[in-house]
Amino acid sequence: MATIPTWYCAEGRTHSQKITDCGYQLAEIARQRKGNAVNLAWKQYLANCMWLMVPVLFLNLVFARQLPPAYQVKVFWQQIPMWIKLGEKCTRVLVFILPLLLRLQIATMRQQVGIWLYLIGLASYALSWAMQIHHPQSSWSRSRWGFMAPAYTPLTWLLGITLVGDSVFFSAVYSPWMYLACCLAFLAFHNTHAWMVYSRNR
Repeated sequence: MATIPTWYCAEGRTHSQKITDCGYQLAEIARQRKGNAVNLAWKQYLANCMWLMVPVLFLNLVFARQLPPAYQVKVFWQQIPMWIKLGEKCTRVLVFILPLLLRLQIATMRQQVGIWLYLIGLASYALSWAMQIHHPQSSWSRSRWGFMAPAYTPLTWLLGITLVGDSVFFSAVYSPWMYLACCLAFLAFHNTHAWMVYSRNR
């Protein structure tokens, strides 16, 4: 048997006032539930793959100036065809912005493989920078493979992000191949760029 709310039995209130109070309470309950749903959605959205880009951005912002002269902006971007410059810059934007839309989850086997690839790739990427900063005159650093290592080692950690962020936050047709295609396009431009710089400065 349903219980009559205490506010309904209050003396001195008309039936219409009680109905109005009921409407206010229901509206308040609905508002609170909607607020909770929005807060939950924002918390879920915060778990996006952009967090995996933070170490990469930190490495670039803090240590880029310590790299040898050939890597510095004034030298690295000299005498590069415009189509390579535009292609590299546009695809770079996609590679670094799209992770905001990708869910950061490590639940499935594919996602677990992805996080390991990301960590291995990030370590090799940082090592390629360390070799150029601390041992710029070594045979490895002066070789084509050593010079281009900061350009091709991102393949591993980008593949890791692709596997970890295999779904998006909104209802849309999405496949990890879409992000991987952007990554491969960026790496094609970036490595062609690095190849040309090495050939010009060796």
